[in-house]
Amino acid sequence: DFASSRVRKQIFMSGDGRYHEITVSLPTFEQEVLVNHVLIWSVILFSALLVAMLAISVIVVNYNMKPFHALMKWMDGYVPGKKGAAAPADTDIIEFRRLAATAQKAVDRFEKEYEERKVFIGNVTHELQTPLAVCSSRVEMLLNREDLDETVALELAKIHRSIQHVIRLN
Repeated sequence: DFASSRVRKQIFMSGDGRYHEITVSLPTFEQEVLVNHVLIWSVILFSALLVAMLAISVIVVNYNMKPFHALMKWMDGYVPGKKGAAAPADTDIIEFRRLAATAQKAVDRFEKEYEERKVFIGNVTHELQTPLAVCSSRVEMLLNREDLDETVALELAKIHRSIQHVIRLN
């Protein structure tokens, strides 16, 4: 009723002599309106498909990258010198398992070198302590002499302060 249309009415007589009227209404769309509707719905459909594809892509990428994110979280929580859990490698993706194994090897190697460095520093500190203590006691012994010259005493005091500083650093 509200759209423009072409109407054709036809009267015909049936075989039993009765008259009938048939009305055929064929809607006529204006081409511009039809093009606008097709364009609007095409844009809506394209936008919906684009949003759906982007959402699916984000979901798939996040799901597939879970092992990588778990490994990165493990690496962020790593503290040198503290024994932590093994690198997470519970995935079906071969590349992520290899990456986790490589990261674990690197951490193990670093931990070994860290322990060796710690032992070395401890040994060096211990070995330096004895000569520093001997030097300090000899300087103190020289400072306690009664026949000591004042300029020599000042220099010995400077040496003694320097040795004490090195002992504290050690």
